[in-house]
Amino acid sequence: MLNRQQAPDFKQVSAINFIQPEKRLLANGVPVFTIYSGEQDLVRIEFIFENVNWKREKPLQAIAVNTLINNGTNKLSAKEIAEKIDFYGAFFQTEYTQDHSSVSLYTLNKHLHSVLPIVKDVLTESQFPQNELDIYIQNQKQKLQVNLKKNDIVSRKEFAHALFGETAYGWILKHNITMN
Repeated sequence: MLNRQQAPDFKQVSAINFIQPEKRLLANGVPVFTIYSGEQDLVRIEFIFENVNWKREKPLQAIAVNTLINNGTNKLSAKEIAEKIDFYGAFFQTEYTQDHSSVSLYTLNKHLHSVLPIVKDVLTESQFPQNELDIYIQNQKQKLQVNLKKNDIVSRKEFAHALFGETAYGWILKHNITMN
């Protein structure tokens, strides 16, 4: 049995063998990196976009798009997107950082041909109805009001502002920010 009272012996890591990605360029110049990590029946596809249009006047615009991107398209409602993704046992998520936004899809290889068109539709045909934007803005304002009362969040924001100033990394959101 493992003795949890005694720390394990220290061992120096001699080598780390990373799986090297294969890089290809699409006809439009977009780089595609592929990593084969064995014979799994699962595939993960991640679309990564630089957040190049951060504006001080609209600091929440990119995160709002990333959050709301799968709330409906010309062809599918948010509910239909979720149901179709779930039907195939797939998982779809978005993530936002100051530098990048990403859309990730996890699915079984055998369902990729059925799920990938849904993701394409989300990436190219997303709709942002005004009522959903209004709800998102109201929720974010309420969340911000609560967060501005939390010492850990305020201190982290103030520290980042001291380091990075008026950039995307140091910007301190106020309750009067607009999203348009």
